[in-house]
Amino acid sequence: MTEAFVKSEPEQTKGIFKGKQRKELQEQAEQLKAQIASMKQYLSSIVQGYGYKNVKERENKRQSHYNRNDRGGR
Repeated sequence: MTEAFVKSEPEQTKGIFKGKQRKELQEQAEQLKAQIASMKQYLSSIVQGYGYKNVKERENKRQSHYNRNDRGGR
């Protein structure tokens, strides 16, 4: 289940008998947000362990290394 789906699904659950389903979907969306935040924090700690300030700096260096090796290639 994607975060976008879980976010949009409560809007589709209208009516008296859909309250429980809407609440469950909202809880799933909150759990996904917390999980994503935790994963981002963990990824940040990994790249900092390798000496980069953040993920973006690591990506920029990887991309420049790739571009440098691509010149004069096949």
